[in-house]
Amino acid sequence: MEESDGDLSLTVEALLRDYESLERRMHGFALRARAAQALADRLSLSVHVVGASGVLFANAAARDLEREGVLREVEGRLECAGFEAKEDLEQAIVEAQRGGSVRRSFVLIRDRKPRLLGLVLSTEGALPGAAIVVVADPTVERAVDADVYCRHFGLTPAEGRVAERLAIGESAREVADSLDIGVETVRTHVKSILRKMGTNRQIDAVRMLVTGPLLLG
Repeated sequence: MEESDGDLSLTVEALLRDYESLERRMHGFALRARAAQALADRLSLSVHVVGASGVLFANAAARDLEREGVLREVEGRLECAGFEAKEDLEQAIVEAQRGGSVRRSFVLIRDRKPRLLGLVLSTEGALPGAAIVVVADPTVERAVDADVYCRHFGLTPAEGRVAERLAIGESAREVADSLDIGVETVRTHVKSILRKMGTNRQIDAVRMLVTGPLLLG
């Protein structure tokens, strides 16, 4: 009121401008949060962000582990069901929440299933008081549709199917068995794939197939 010399209309207009500005900012925050969630949900890695009050963020793979009972939120803490790793995980999260540069690995043991590989990271100041918990399931194939490889590298449909099998670690014999084609046919396709990807080493081609944005399909 004092700044507007008693003119109430000027005060109302200023409040409305501030409200509209705040509304635009909140809308922008909401859009960025939805975009981050959508991106994280496409990852095969489980990602939790844990703050002092509990889990702040969990992607689709993380929620799958929670449904399986491997990880769970208990009284504001993220815990694992396996007794062997419970203390390691708890200590690692506390260290990461304190800040600094923290990278602590741990292993989760499941009944009759391969072990899960985990890593706890600090946010290094980006989100004070929070820790990032990442878990990889070695049995989960990073499924990239063959069509993605075809579009990106100019492969034929047959080459795309071979690339898809190479990306999940199959040998030439295993690719041949999976696709019901001859081993020599597979080798011919591999040579063409390497040429189109600009490398002469299969290991480099596989590395290109299993890393980067292509994993998002």
